Amino acid sequence: MDELYFILSKYKPNGLLIDTNLLLLLLVGCYDINSINNHKRLSGFRVEDFNLLVSLIDLLKLRLITTPHILTEITNLSDSFNTRTNKDFYMKFPFLLKNMEEQTEESIVIIEKNMRCFTTMGLSDSVIYELSQKNYLIMTVDLELYSFISTQSLPAFNFNHLRASML
Repeated sequence: MDELYFILSKYKPNGLLIDTNLLLLLLVGCYDINSINNHKRLSGFRVEDFNLLVSLIDLLKLRLITTPHILTEITNLSDSFNTRTNKDFYMKFPFLLKNMEEQTEESIVIIEKNMRCFTTMGLSDSVIYELSQKNYLIMTVDLELYSFISTQSLPAFNFNHLRASML
């Protein structure tokens, strides 16, 4: 836990980019914490994971970073609500995103700079990798993305490591 605190403190001024699955957990939990257990895209998470994520963000007052690519994935993955709930979730979406800073760069620029990442993991992860090169701390549960970033000594943290340490 001390190592995590050190890493988060070190990159606090730059911001924390939360990968798609964790951001979906955060947004759904903020919308309705009881929806976490019923959301098919969040089957690997529990309410305790949401609480841990929120505690971490609140404790260090972390500036949250996102991208249009991640937000697009979020809207695509939030489809497991029923129609009425989905509409309510989307109505609250702007409020939930108000405290996030959105980073943008042209997709072609990202692809050309990071072709190896793009061909193995796709556009969203290539954008995340690009942001890690700009010293944004990346938090993910995606082992492939985490390994790709961390093996190049770039700032990344696997949330699953924190979850395991809390058991």
